[in-house]
Amino acid sequence: MNQRSLPSEIGFSDGEVVSYRREGDELAVVVKAWNERKIALIFKSVASFSDYGAGDISDVVEVDGSSSYMDQALKRIYEAPPANHEYHHYQFLDVSGAPVIEIVATSAKLI
Repeated sequence: MNQRSLPSEIGFSDGEVVSYRREGDELAVVVKAWNERKIALIFKSVASFSDYGAGDISDVVEVDGSSSYMDQALKRIYEAPPANHEYHHYQFLDVSGAPVIEIVATSAKLI
């Protein structure tokens, strides 16, 4: 499973998830960066969201290709998931590289 970091001006290493809020199909996750600056990540058309005990994080990544988490989310949306779709799999990783938050959504934007 390949992954690539979401681009950020100051990075997510030594960051901390401080809050998240979901309204309709939009999810906002607020991360406090190492320099105490808060970064909001907005996910659109959220199909799946899981929190496994978010706290300190080392990175936020997009998973390239197929994953079991993505497959499960697509099965809830589509009777027969298409080969091509607009959804992406995002993960917030802890210091050991394990996911603490997983999201399937159509897009992610940093503000």
